[in-house]
Amino acid sequence: MDVFVLLTPIFLLVIVALFGFVGCQQLFGVVKGGYPDLVIDSIAPISGPSAGGTSVQILGSAFLDADGVNFGSVDASDFSVDSSSEITATTPAATSQGPVDVAVSNQGELSNTVTFTYFDIGYVQSGSSVQTVNPPISVALANTTATNLLIAAVSYAGLAAGSVTVADNLGNVFTLAGSGPWFRQSRIFYLPNIPGGNVTITATGVGGASGPCAMCVSEYSGADATVNAIYNFSTAHSSNGPAGIETIQGVTVPLANAGDIAYVVVFASQDSALAEGPNLTSRTSTVGLLLMEDSMAPLTAAQPVATDDTTGGSFVPWVILAVAIKA
Repeated sequence: MDVFVLLTPIFLLVIVALFGFVGCQQLFGVVKGGYPDLVIDSIAPISGPSAGGTSVQILGSAFLDADGVNFGSVDASDFSVDSSSEITATTPAATSQGPVDVAVSNQGELSNTVTFTYFDIGYVQSGSSVQTVNPPISVALANTTATNLLIAAVSYAGLAAGSVTVADNLGNVFTLAGSGPWFRQSRIFYLPNIPGGNVTITATGVGGASGPCAMCVSEYSGADATVNAIYNFSTAHSSNGPAGIETIQGVTVPLANAGDIAYVVVFASQDSALAEGPNLTSRTSTVGLLLMEDSMAPLTAAQPVATDDTTGGSFVPWVILAVAIKA
């Protein structure tokens, strides 16, 4: 009998077994999908409300042919490939509160994952105002939602004995959360379980409070509807120092429960180049001398909450007002 004929079936069985054990891709140097460099390095911000709608910047590599972004088991409601190293995605509504894995996909191949955390408290809108004259100073918000929370922060000049009170045009008086004396004076107030609708919030000066003054108001959904909605007030300030890029820090805001968030207002004594700190999300302000932002993570005294760039000018005094919002 021919030896070749005898051994041929054995060779075929060996080759089939080799394919099954190693795989065609490994045997012929082919990598399935061909996207070994699809990698996420970081995302910002790292958290957002469960309702979705947060714009998330994703940094990494090999993104040019990306065809999807997933937040947990749900596709991003919208995304754009800005470059090979950057994607901007909009978070979908969450199926539940808490952390989810974020991944970029390309023809079925997935990148590594990073964590995005959903929370139930959601930023709705904000307004701000500044004037050189004495209080009163007002901010108007349109279409506020019943049961939501309003937080109002005010900075003003005058003697230390001077103060302000805050109320809306419907007769609701805001509760004082804390004061932050500095180069000027500052206070932060809140009103839970609001009636909703169009409202004008006014800070009225007493005891010699004077201008210039500034005010900001933020609306949040999902907060506790009682006087316990705000807790753990903290403040820090600086009245002198060198010009340049300064790290603004010094507040401590522990969070008592999962889903609570830290809310921060930074007032400068004049228009300044204020920018949010790492892991904080800045909120809309039309006034250059104040910054509104929030974070799901607790704040420590050593954590930067903002930076201020006064390069080429002179130092600008600042104050931080920070509180925790209870879910």
